[in-house]
Amino acid sequence: FLPTIVKHCFNELDRLVYTLPAKLGGLGIFDPSKICNTEFNGSLRATAPLVKATKEQKPLPTPEENSAVSTEIAAAKAGIKSQKLEEHKTTLKSVKEQLTPEKAQHMELLCKKGTSSWLTTLPLQEFGFILNKQEFGDAICLRYNYIIRNIPHRCACGEL
Repeated sequence: FLPTIVKHCFNELDRLVYTLPAKLGGLGIFDPSKICNTEFNGSLRATAPLVKATKEQKPLPTPEENSAVSTEIAAAKAGIKSQKLEEHKTTLKSVKEQLTPEKAQHMELLCKKGTSSWLTTLPLQEFGFILNKQEFGDAICLRYNYIIRNIPHRCACGEL
């Protein structure tokens, strides 16, 4: 859908950048075929304590046992999250190695704190956080230094 909105042809490196989380300069548009095994293994890790309890047919846990299971699940989730972040950082490093120095510096700027907040903000109408298709496409072009297409020849005020 992005080539249609941005009116820009993407190469494989661009697509790889878009799979990165927003805070690492990407768009967070993951390729399901590439992350399915990681997600499945993470799901197995996170649910292992519950699966074990179900297989053993244990009676309902006491609040203390419930707390221990919750802690174990939370620890598994934290491990999965840190593993994903490391994988994304490795991808970012390999992407930067393939970029020109100017584009690598641009990617570095996209990783700065706050530069991606508009991508992760809830689109709430009451606060004006909604972008239409044209505005979103222009914002993506600005983010990745693409040429903005279909710019009017006249200003809204009437000047050239």
